[in-house]
Amino acid sequence: MKRATKLFAVITAAVMLMAGTATAATTNVNVTINNILTPIEESGQSGRVGWEKGIVEAVGTGFAPDNARSITHGTALARRAAILDAQRNLLEAIQGVQVDSETTMRNLEITSDVVQTKVSGLLKGAKIVRQQAMPDGSYQVVMSINLYGNDSLASVALNAIKNEQPVENFPAPAPSYIPPVMNDTALYTGVIIDARGLGLESTFSPRVYDESNTIVYGNKYIDVNYAISQGMVDYAITPEMVQAAENGQSRAGLRPLVIKALRVVDNDCNIVISTADANAMLAYNQNAGFLRKCAVVFER
Repeated sequence: MKRATKLFAVITAAVMLMAGTATAATTNVNVTINNILTPIEESGQSGRVGWEKGIVEAVGTGFAPDNARSITHGTALARRAAILDAQRNLLEAIQGVQVDSETTMRNLEITSDVVQTKVSGLLKGAKIVRQQAMPDGSYQVVMSINLYGNDSLASVALNAIKNEQPVENFPAPAPSYIPPVMNDTALYTGVIIDARGLGLESTFSPRVYDESNTIVYGNKYIDVNYAISQGMVDYAITPEMVQAAENGQSRAGLRPLVIKALRVVDNDCNIVISTADANAMLAYNQNAGFLRKCAVVFER
């Protein structure tokens, strides 16, 4: 606990330095007025992980000190404080991200100086997506970091836990399984697993098991660079996202195979499906190869 507290203080100090460096030379602030509230502000949160949008975002608010030399100087100082506040809130949101069922970003930061350094770099490069001077004289910014892609949180997390062993082939269906007769019009383009109501938690590295505890989908079958670029799964969180996915408007493609999850396990991060559904998924995958392309959607 002491080390975690010390780490937070170290990273916070780095954020303070970055915020000061980024804004110390500011004399004139271009204010972007936008009264449309973000989901963070609407919910009263200071930071959140937007799995549905592929970003971590946070709100920061700053106030001008009483000894500001002018209104312009006060606005610049309030903006600097708002950036610092947003970066702190981003850090708190990042540390709660589940990397896999056993590991959070906070765990990785505690055990790895490399991860600490890379997280600090992400905070330094966080994008200001909205900013405005408020009627009460304060200043507000909304900042974000990408979950996936280059210079993303997934890049830091998945490279930290990656297995150096070669990527494995997906398992075959059970020998006793009789696959359906397939033709081009019957091929599925991806898979949707319906885990609604089961309390599924989002993670960078989820697994799907069959009833015998065999991993039928997981990171050992996926190239880490592919997982970093787009994620191993999409999470359909809203009714609109669920409907769109089942209508063929998601990474699972125009003809998704829809499977009902039996339960969630491993801190609610991983899914168990029936052995019959696992065999069907693996059989269709042998023909279409959609699992290797991460054409997978979890309905949450």
